[in-house]
Amino acid sequence: MHTEWLLDERYEALGGMDALEPMVKAVIAHVPLDHQRGLSRIVLLDYDPRGRNLGVYQRDHTGNRVELYLMSHLRDSQLTHPEIQRWVFLLHIAHTLFHEVGHHVTLTINKRMAPSKGRPSVTDAKEKWAEQYVAKRMTSFLKQLIAPTGLAHGDVLRLESARRCLLPVARITEPLAVQAAAHPATDDD
Repeated sequence: MHTEWLLDERYEALGGMDALEPMVKAVIAHVPLDHQRGLSRIVLLDYDPRGRNLGVYQRDHTGNRVELYLMSHLRDSQLTHPEIQRWVFLLHIAHTLFHEVGHHVTLTINKRMAPSKGRPSVTDAKEKWAEQYVAKRMTSFLKQLIAPTGLAHGDVLRLESARRCLLPVARITEPLAVQAAAHPATDDD
């Protein structure tokens, strides 16, 4: 799997591409390799051509891919303090990537969880399973990011709960993103 950077914007609010690239790579590194199986690429675009999504999972003749629309995430993470804005943006990107990879895992790798077309609530089931995947990955991702801060496991779970209710929530320092990128995820996380 590879990442396509099809971006025209400069992302100055996040510190430019020099700051954006390690953030995105840290999130991608947290997706276990066996969950990337069958996923040909992650495409980073500025805007959703349909104008309504943060990201999508696509299956077509070009392969299985995740598209992330970064300006939508930046718009949703507008804050006055640049460092906090970067962390909120990182959490938004992580949530969306994990959600879309959750669709991929459900539909291609763990097919016993895939909803059948005969059921009336196929879309609801797909979204439920994608969000279950997000919950598992985000909890692990947050634990990895804040472990050096000395917060206990219960604090991490409360942060995850707050993230779901109050997104954006972030009080993390920048050097931790580099540490997260250096320790890729395993399926055991």
